[in-house]
Order: sequence, then C-alpha cells, then structure tokens
Amino acid sequence: MSWVHIREDDGIAIIELSRPKANAFNLDMVGEVLNAVDCLKEHADIRGIVFSSAQHRFFSSGFDVKEVFAYQEDTMRRFLRSFTDLYETVLRLEKPVVGALCGHTIAGGAFLALTFDLRIMTEGDFHFALNEINFAAVIPPTIQRMLINAIGPHAAMLMMLSGDAVKPEKALQLGLVDKVVPQEVVLKEAVASAHILASKPKDTFCFMKQSIQRSIGVSNEHQDPAFIDEFLRHWFSPACVQYRERI
Repeated sequence: MSWVHIREDDGIAIIELSRPKANAFNLDMVGEVLNAVDCLKEHADIRGIVFSSAQHRFFSSGFDVKEVFAYQEDTMRRFLRSFTDLYETVLRLEKPVVGALCGHTIAGGAFLALTFDLRIMTEGDFHFALNEINFAAVIPPTIQRMLINAIGPHAAMLMMLSGDAVKPEKALQLGLVDKVVPQEVVLKEAVASAHILASKPKDTFCFMKQSIQRSIGVSNEHQDPAFIDEFLRHWFSPACVQYRERI
C-alpha cells in the first residue's frame, strides 16, 4: 500500500493515512483504506483499531478537490459507493475504533471521524468541519445521525447548514471530540483509549455498540442507493455545477 501504513501495538492496529499533502481521498485511496479495514476486521489477534495520520497538520481534508471534482458521473458513482462502504464498515466494526485527529478534520475526513467510537484531537489552530454545503454537496443520512447524536439536533443543523468550522476546544465543548491533547501525545492517548475499550468483554461491547446505533436510527444497511442518486442529482445539476465553477 502506498498511502496506508499499518502497525500494531499489542493487539491494537494503527492505520496511518499517508497521502500527501492532506490525506485527501480519491478513488484509489478509499480503496486502500477499505482493504486495510476489511483485512483487520477479520484478524482475530487485532482487538481494536486506531486511525491516525502521517501528514503534518492534517487528519484528512476530505475529498481530493482537484481530482474528485473532475470525475464524470459513472466514476463519481463508483467513488461514492466505495467511500460510503468505507465509513459504513468502520461504523459497524465489531471492535473499538478510536481516532487520533492530529490536525484538520474536514468534510469527508469528518465523515470518517464521526464513525469512530472515540475521537481525540490535537490542540492548536486546527478545524473540524462538515462544509459540504459550501461546494453544493449533500451530507449522507448516516453521517447526519452521527453528528446529531454527538452534538444535538440544533447544533448539528447549524453546523451542516452553515458549513462553519470549529477549533479543537469548541469541538470538545460541543461533543465532536472526546479529548483535546498536545500534538506529541495525541496518538499515544488514542492507543491507550483503544486498549481500554478493547479490554471490555468482546461480545457485550459489540452488542451494546450495535444496540446504541440502532437506538439513534442507524440502519444495518450498508448502502443507500437512493441517497447516492440524490447526491448525484444535486452534484451534477446545472446550478450546482455553475456554483462550484464560480468558487
């Protein structure tokens, strides 16, 4: 793998995103991360997973604007299906998942982060944002539910409709992240948290995780073809195309 590195810490797998300069997702990178997750979820010796980044100041900036925004409809559909499969798979992993958000966590990067069981962010001049509305994109229902569950309906509505970013301390106050720590210890804290969650009885942890997701309205269905059709309808509408060209 060229953009995904995996190492182990006593049964905790660390998935390190490493696509210069900002871990922006294109079709190939999504495929690499999904392959890594699929491999680890079946690995009996891996009791938990931590997502981290090798890129300075970024967890992930989201979609690769230069490449993904140029996709034609058939390629964009494949990209959306693959990215949806990625965050839905991470959300339903029967193992603890913790995020070491060591920098900006934006758009598709925030989608992925919201599927983690715990999020630990580095302090400093960084942003957490779901700014899809700023480039005429819609947010998937599953991600909407995870955001509402994290920060409440009104704050989630404002965040999605404004596209405004929040800094780490505000993200902690809202409930977007569970802890804010110095840059040099964010990965250490995330791994420690994963070890704590992985020490719980596995079957009980999995049952409770799935039960809680059902209670907030997260379906067991991985793909939502109707949403992908709706996304593409908006994305390729003349008004939205002209809007993105202007900005």
